Amino acid sequence: MEEAACEASPPAAQAKGRSSEKRSREESTFAFVRAIEGHEGTVSTVRFQPTSGKLLASASADRTVRIWDCETGNQTQILRGHEAGLNDVSWRKNGGGVCSASDDSTVNVWNVETGDVERRLQGHTNLVFSARCGTSENLVVSGSFDETVRVWDMRVEEAVRVLNAHSDPVTSVDIDHEDGLMVTASFDGMLRIWDVSNGKCLKTIVEAGDCCPLTYAEFTPNGKFMLVMRLDGVMLLVDADSNQIKRRYRGHINEKYCLIPAITRVPGPTNNRWLVSGSEDGSIALWDVQRKKKNKKLEDQDGCVQVSQRIGHRGEFPDGHCAPVTCVDTNSTENLVVTGSAKGDASIRLWQERLVE
Repeated sequence: MEEAACEASPPAAQAKGRSSEKRSREESTFAFVRAIEGHEGTVSTVRFQPTSGKLLASASADRTVRIWDCETGNQTQILRGHEAGLNDVSWRKNGGGVCSASDDSTVNVWNVETGDVERRLQGHTNLVFSARCGTSENLVVSGSFDETVRVWDMRVEEAVRVLNAHSDPVTSVDIDHEDGLMVTASFDGMLRIWDVSNGKCLKTIVEAGDCCPLTYAEFTPNGKFMLVMRLDGVMLLVDADSNQIKRRYRGHINEKYCLIPAITRVPGPTNNRWLVSGSEDGSIALWDVQRKKKNKKLEDQDGCVQVSQRIGHRGEFPDGHCAPVTCVDTNSTENLVVTGSAKGDASIRLWQERLVE
């Protein structure tokens, strides 16, 4: 009797169907929430805290990492200690610390409550462009313009593994949620998959670059795909199992900066999932992932999925950016997007998906 009570009666089921149909026809956009200001140089990376999403870490060319309260926009901590500009910041999985990658060739591991450097990882011979904390409390990986990737155990001073990973600067490293696989991208146009445990290269995906420099790569939140950025205005979605390119996306301008994209983690008011990227014209490009499945006309003549929405440009949005949007991230608990911009603006902005009235 209790089991039957949980089932929807035919009229209820029909009403639910009509509600879902109406919901799918509704449109949404990302509305401005607040500006966060304080950096004095290009904001290179913005990252929501993975545990609660209530804090935000940002790295900048002004040599600082800053921690912000998302609800108020107030700065809660400023982390100083690098001797040159910063290219990346990554939260430790417990949300209590971050690691930062710098032009001074080091990776710093910070305690965000005290502001202290807990570990300074040294060994790269050129600027460090990317760094990631693993699920394991002591694992950090970094990629450098010295063309190597280093795997660190924070309990020891030196890298436990040095990989001669690419023939040009390494622009991005990321680890899957099980610490089993690592993906690296490089200006040599190669996307490579590695076994973290032994440092062996499992796969080189030459077609990802197609003779074009790769500037970023990361695993999607579910670990099934990889987002890859190229320096020709094309973003790729690559299947992590088959290593095949599943989608190509176009609509943002990307000729100079190493832009950082993201995919939304929490469904918005229309249950859409979005790919989000900044653009060098100061706008934010969004692609509706679900809509592509239903409408082949969204592909251009090269098979690239066209942009669904564009927001944030100061000319159309008074609260938007007035310089290239270099980095974005999405919140794990709310349908929020954060964006950071280049020098000349150097601000951070929060956006939230809302229904179009």
